[in-house]
Amino acid sequence: MWVRPEWANPGVIAHELAHESYSLLSEQEKADFESEYHAFLATDSLMIYLDSVNSYMDTNIIEAHAEVYRYLGDRMPAALWKYYPKLLS
Repeated sequence: MWVRPEWANPGVIAHELAHESYSLLSEQEKADFESEYHAFLATDSLMIYLDSVNSYMDTNIIEAHAEVYRYLGDRMPAALWKYYPKLLS
C-alpha cells in the first residue's frame, strides 16, 4: 500500500487496506458481497445511515466495500465480515 504522507490518517489507511482485502476475494465472493451489501443497505440501521451521509459509497462496489470497513469496521453486519479477509475474523 502506498499513501501520501499528508493523507496518512486512520481512515485513509483503513480504506486502502480494505481495497487490498477486496483483491483477495474470488469473483463469486465479490458477487456475493455485492448482493449482501445491497440487502443490508435496506435493513441495517448503520449501513442505511452511512449510505445517507457518504455519497462516495455510490461510486462503485469496490469503493462501497472500502468505505464500509473504513467507517464501520467490526460494527458492520457480522455477515459481511467474511468479505474482509485478513482484516476481520
